[in-house]
Amino acid sequence: MARARAWPRRSSLGDEIYLPTVWATANFFDLAGARMHLGTGFTAEDDLVGNRRAPVVISHDTWRTHFGGDPSVIGIPVSVAGKPFTLVGVLDRSFDGLGRPVDMWMPL
Repeated sequence: MARARAWPRRSSLGDEIYLPTVWATANFFDLAGARMHLGTGFTAEDDLVGNRRAPVVISHDTWRTHFGGDPSVIGIPVSVAGKPFTLVGVLDRSFDGLGRPVDMWMPL
C-alpha cells in the first residue's frame, strides 16, 4: 500500500491531503464483493496503459470527511500527485478495504 498525495477540489481541507492508496485491477471490486454507494468501479479499459480516463474510487469515509457526503461528486476532477484524475466511484460503507485502512483506489 502507498500513500498518495491527493487534492480533491471540493475538500473541506482546502490543502493537499495524504490518503492511504491501493492500486487495483479493473475486476478488484467485483472479486472483493465490494458494492458502490455512488458511481462505478474501474472498467477493463482502465487496465490499459495510456488510458486517458484516469479514474479514482474513494472510500465511504473519505467521501463523507473530505467531500461532505455530497452525492454530486461523481465525475469531478481530482489532482493526485499533481496529475489529473476523475472521481468515478464511492464505495459502500460496508466495504472495509479487506481489513486495511484504504481511502483511495487507482487502476494499475
